[in-house]
Amino acid sequence: MTQDMQVGQVQDFLGDGGRLLRAAEAMRYLGDMSRTAFYRNIMRGIVPKPRYIGKSPVWRLEDLREVYERLPKKLTAPK
Repeated sequence: MTQDMQVGQVQDFLGDGGRLLRAAEAMRYLGDMSRTAFYRNIMRGIVPKPRYIGKSPVWRLEDLREVYERLPKKLTAPK
């Protein structure tokens, strides 16, 4: 994989489970988690550390699905 590969190209390569989300998408996927809570949960080991494409941090959808399943339901309930 080359460094100049774009996120969309990598997503096509990895398939759905390997779909990559940027921080805003990852926070939204985890129930509209605030930026502060998101990064705090990374430091606590609840949310996985990002992977990088160049300098852009990304998270695999498959990893976030596992996190979502473990979150307390009150945090993920629709508003």
